[in-house]
Amino acid sequence: MNTLFDVKRLCRLIANLNILTSVPANILDAQGRDRYLFGGHPPFCKAINADPEGHARCIRCDAWKAKHYHADGGFQFYRCHLGICEALMPLYSKEEPLAYLIFGCYLDDSPIEEQWERTRALLDWWQGSLDELHSAFLQFR
Repeated sequence: MNTLFDVKRLCRLIANLNILTSVPANILDAQGRDRYLFGGHPPFCKAINADPEGHARCIRCDAWKAKHYHADGGFQFYRCHLGICEALMPLYSKEEPLAYLIFGCYLDDSPIEEQWERTRALLDWWQGSLDELHSAFLQFR
């Protein structure tokens, strides 16, 4: 990550966002790679990332979103590769993004079981227990 950022202060900002909203936040570098400044992933995301295939999918999703950011400044809201809501905002130096603040994961206001069914349909690659994953999914805000 670019040394223009005070990592200690950035970590405090991320921790405060988590405290205020109960939604995890983190930093991606300019290429969309997670910098792991804050390890507050929700249980569902921890389970997905514990699987090599799931982790690879998450990495590709983050990199794709950073590369294709197109909002007019501020947060761009989107769904990750498993349909979970996230938001991304570039942190600029002049015209170039140095990093991205990523905020999520959370659900929308539609019925949670409908959201689970959409996510479950995207898990054809998952080798683990869908029941355990469903329990973790229900913990999203």
